[in-house]
Amino acid sequence: MILERDGSGSGLTGKVTLDQIFRRAAAERPEAIALADRAGGELRHLSYASVEHAVSVLASRLVALGLPQDSIVALQGAASMAQVVAVLAALRAGLIAMMVPELWREADLTPAIEGCGARALISLGPSDDLALTHCRVAAEVFSVRFVCVLEDEAPDGVVPLGSLESLVDGEIGRLPGYRAGNPAEHVAVLTWDVGPDGPYVVARSHQALIAGAVPVLLAGRLDAATALVSTIAPSSFAGLAASVVVWLLTGGSLMLAEPADTATVAETAALANATHLLVPAAVGGSLAAEGLLARCADLRGVLLLNRAPEQAPPPWHAEGICAIDLTAWGEAALLARRREGPESRAAIPSRAHAAAGIDPVAASVAGHRTLQGTLAVSGAMVPSVAYPVPAGTGLPLVADSAYDTGWTCHADPGGAGLISDAPPRGVARVGGYRVSLRDAEAKLTKLADAPVEVAALPHRVLGQRVVATTEGEVDPAAAAAALPLVGVSPAKAPSAGTASTTRTRRNA
Repeated sequence: MILERDGSGSGLTGKVTLDQIFRRAAAERPEAIALADRAGGELRHLSYASVEHAVSVLASRLVALGLPQDSIVALQGAASMAQVVAVLAALRAGLIAMMVPELWREADLTPAIEGCGARALISLGPSDDLALTHCRVAAEVFSVRFVCVLEDEAPDGVVPLGSLESLVDGEIGRLPGYRAGNPAEHVAVLTWDVGPDGPYVVARSHQALIAGAVPVLLAGRLDAATALVSTIAPSSFAGLAASVVVWLLTGGSLMLAEPADTATVAETAALANATHLLVPAAVGGSLAAEGLLARCADLRGVLLLNRAPEQAPPPWHAEGICAIDLTAWGEAALLARRREGPESRAAIPSRAHAAAGIDPVAASVAGHRTLQGTLAVSGAMVPSVAYPVPAGTGLPLVADSAYDTGWTCHADPGGAGLISDAPPRGVARVGGYRVSLRDAEAKLTKLADAPVEVAALPHRVLGQRVVATTEGEVDPAAAAAALPLVGVSPAKAPSAGTASTTRTRRNA
């Protein structure tokens, strides 16, 4: 078995790594379609045999760089087949893959890379801009030894590791042997969460990633015939567990897409003969309401990722297609439930559920209410120790090594578990990104050369947007355009649709 209950009965354990799961699938179904993406409107796909070869070639090239075992390699780029191959190759090379949010730039990257001691930066895609950004970061961080790109050609100072097409036909070099002990307990992936003071790193083992994916697998009733299309970037725990790890566990196919509108989502799912679709909850609600899912003849279920646990997911209006509600509490936990009735806020299992074995999901994640009234979670998918980096991670651990999500919560009167009421203070949710308002305020104040106050206001599409007020005159559109030029993520840009106002007018 991949996972089984541990001796204490309070969680799950296992001895199988993600790479071993992938090797098994590739051996069983070498000619089956494994991965696909849609670049420039063109549908591309690779078989399991091709992906297996590409992973080994890239892993051997990473080994040839001479990086010590468990070195951290930062991966940044758009969701694509190359991103999945890079993650699997890093694991096969005995390295730790650090998933960097696509919109991060120097101001976020530099302290993150320096704090974690990453040895290599790898950009995933044809753009030279990202590779040059990595070069500027590497110039500031002593630990970085290599700046690489998954392309056949690269700018000066950047190591070309080969494009996906060349990796499929490349020569496999030396690969490391298997680890002693239980390799599934080792850290596999680092992702980034955000608190009031800024970003902090979250480490997960192979076991924890698998434990996060198993509830999704069960709720969605996914199997080897699954053709999953995901519009969620695998740079977060939720995105990684619900797409890449679920794909590995099923042995089906995974297509990664970044469509610009709901019509393109439906078109892409139809082209891929998708049986399941993973989208943000709001997008899924729109697809159902607009009747676009009727175009997808093979679609059986839609996985709706809700990053706002304090809100109920949208109503579902797609007859014959099941809704599977996925709820993410930042990088802390992921809950999956098959919707059997009206939409409602997610109820996370309590410790009592875990102890009694009432809810099988409770083996992966269970929660309790802290003295401050916030939801703390623990379980097989939840990190219980901070990753050891010199600068400290800021991982919000409380008693019994539980992870404090920051969401306030209350007990469901019906005994279903704990229900979230309000999000963490000082953190905005902009699309799939979480932004520290304090950090955004500091960046905008420096850019405007005047005191700036920021807040998060609701936004119909993105969830929230950062808005700014100042005593001076600051054009939000100009500030949004200037932030990337000074190395700040566009996610922190003040809304161009909300005019800056003076403090006097705001208080009137």
